[in-house]
Amino acid sequence: MKLKDIRYGPAASRDAEQGYESLKYEIYEWVSAICVKLLLYTKITPNQVTIVGTLFPFLAAILFGFGSFELSILGILCLYLGELMDAIDGTLARCKKACSRLQSNFLGNLYHSSAYPILFLGIGFGVFLNTNNPLYLLLGALAALFQEGAATLRFLKNTVMYKNSKMLSKDLLVQSDEKELFQAKGKKGIIMNLFSAPMKHLRLTIIFVVFMEYFFPLGWIKLFIIFYGIFIPLKYVGFASTIYKSFKRIESKK
Repeated sequence: MKLKDIRYGPAASRDAEQGYESLKYEIYEWVSAICVKLLLYTKITPNQVTIVGTLFPFLAAILFGFGSFELSILGILCLYLGELMDAIDGTLARCKKACSRLQSNFLGNLYHSSAYPILFLGIGFGVFLNTNNPLYLLLGALAALFQEGAATLRFLKNTVMYKNSKMLSKDLLVQSDEKELFQAKGKKGIIMNLFSAPMKHLRLTIIFVVFMEYFFPLGWIKLFIIFYGIFIPLKYVGFASTIYKSFKRIESKK
């Protein structure tokens, strides 16, 4: 299979369909296409790639936990390698015609739900080691707990919709309509979109903070863990409120 077929053929990445069209994703897709080209000559399975990708955030958290600049750089590299593995596995599965929807969805959700929580815990521990202040460990733990809680809310929402699928119209079960339904409206929607920005750009924020702390040591890492230790619990409350009110709107229309 030619590289162009992997990049643009039927097995190509689905990121563009989900609205990911930035330069970063363009680079990811070309690098992942090259990696897939090489992996096609091996016995490595897509699920094995996913498992390796799931391990990278844990390794990153351990590296950040030492609290040193050099190991933090390696931690950042691990974050991007994990994201790259997430881009490779789907394309490899389609190229090898080895799609396993149940297994891949489970492993994919395991990666997405665990990557950030364990990361906050590692960074919080690293700040704790450097300051000997347990407050930062507590804030890292709070960020991890409520970030994992946000992932649990998504699963709870999907479980409720699945268990009550008979009372929901088919339109509401379509992904685009479901996404529209569970978004906050008006001024609250603007606030919720602002709440999503710190998570969308988390990796870049970590890079910025790590380098600023190294060249201009003014407590950037401390501010980072304080911000997310407060921000993520608030985000959790807002997300839970939006889901509850969305279900309330559905039932009020029946």
